[in-house]
Amino acid sequence: MAFTIKSTLGNLGEALAAGCKAAASRFADWITGRKAPEPMSVNVGIINNPRVAQYAAYLEYGWIQKVTGRQAAWFKAKLGENAPKKGAILILPPRPIFGATKREHANKWLNLVRASITSAHGRIDDERILARVGAVAAQDIKDTIAHNGTQSEKFANRSSLTLALLAESASGHKTDATGGSSRAQALVRTGALIGSIGYRIEKGVPSGKSPQGIINIPGTR
Repeated sequence: MAFTIKSTLGNLGEALAAGCKAAASRFADWITGRKAPEPMSVNVGIINNPRVAQYAAYLEYGWIQKVTGRQAAWFKAKLGENAPKKGAILILPPRPIFGATKREHANKWLNLVRASITSAHGRIDDERILARVGAVAAQDIKDTIAHNGTQSEKFANRSSLTLALLAESASGHKTDATGGSSRAQALVRTGALIGSIGYRIEKGVPSGKSPQGIINIPGTR
């Protein structure tokens, strides 16, 4: 399942070049034949964990399915006669962790880049700027997970079916209660999702689509 979120910040270099001494310096490099700085960007999201990235893709877009006979038998073994029957519709509502975070904070990330360029007084360090933005964006994604949404977009809580399955799972762990959780909030039970969020500086022009679970933020070049 493809899962790609491209940053809509655009080419930050073009957006910020006006009035920036670094733009004139780069133009002079081009005129004189000096080597231009290598393009950079920062990937923010699930770094090097395809299993969690695939799980995040399901969360991002949600899904709808009919219960199969095999699933119905499994549900009945867990929940008894109140279990979903064959042919029943199951719905996982979208919880757009990455999309909602980008919509909420993209302007803040842009302003952070702008401020970093201004304070550099023409001596731009792309890697340092992107590391700063990457750390902030990664924390924003973690906050979206921890709070089950952003200030503008709140995600659905767990369904009654999920809570029933977790309660049944927990019943097998009488001493430590590690089998499940009675919390209605989604996304945080194991900590695997929030623990997978980070950032990584990428050098060169990105090729193709971003990997699953990644927001790509371009640099200033």
